[in-house]
Amino acid sequence: MGFLPAPNTERDDMFNFSKFSMNDLTTCGIALGKLGDEAASMEDACQQIADYLFTNFVDPTTNDKACALVRIFKTHNFGELEAPLRRTVQETFFESAPSSMMKCLTLFGTRGVLEAWDDRKRSGEHQAIPLPSAAFVSNFPMVAQVISQFGLDVEFVIQPDSRNILANVGKMFNVFHIGEAEGNQYLTDQQEFVKSHGVQSVLGVGGLFPSGNLFVVLMFSRVAISRQIAEMFKPLALNLNLALMPFDDGVVFSPG
Repeated sequence: MGFLPAPNTERDDMFNFSKFSMNDLTTCGIALGKLGDEAASMEDACQQIADYLFTNFVDPTTNDKACALVRIFKTHNFGELEAPLRRTVQETFFESAPSSMMKCLTLFGTRGVLEAWDDRKRSGEHQAIPLPSAAFVSNFPMVAQVISQFGLDVEFVIQPDSRNILANVGKMFNVFHIGEAEGNQYLTDQQEFVKSHGVQSVLGVGGLFPSGNLFVVLMFSRVAISRQIAEMFKPLALNLNLALMPFDDGVVFSPG
């Protein structure tokens, strides 16, 4: 019995950022593309995706979760937000009610190492970030940098025009990458977030829905991610688009 091989306890769908392969890309992409099949809303699908990415990417050295936090955002009209969320946005950012058509970068899925990070309603100002103008967006350096790295014009994101969507078709699937998180100017919460939770790199995957709405999945990794590895994730934006697009003009928030 001493000569029997040790059981293989490593699952086929566990990934790590330092050795992400084409086989991993295929496995992960297929799984992500199916996550929206049984979801009842955009929020349900996004939460399933956040859960999957948080659970299945691990630190190969410690076997701990590789990500401190995974979050999924989508631009959404202010007037179509839930009433409590509209109140939060208005009370936090404005003295009077903004336009119902104002885009808000809205949090739909979240999972992290802290219990509070598993509930979008406990995410404070990050529940919905208003995008009333390019000047206002500049107050949120990371949001502005995501848009920039995606190769998009801020004016298009805050006021998408379906007539110009073809001009942005090459930007519908893209990646966002910060290789070294500590000291990075776009990550403003350095002490309480980056340093406290050992965030080394940030990887974002996303792009545009045909409606012109922007979506992005952000992974705040405790394992360093190279630009070469980050670029490998670009095809996953298509899988994510296919999983989430049916809800872009359908049921968005989960009831209750």
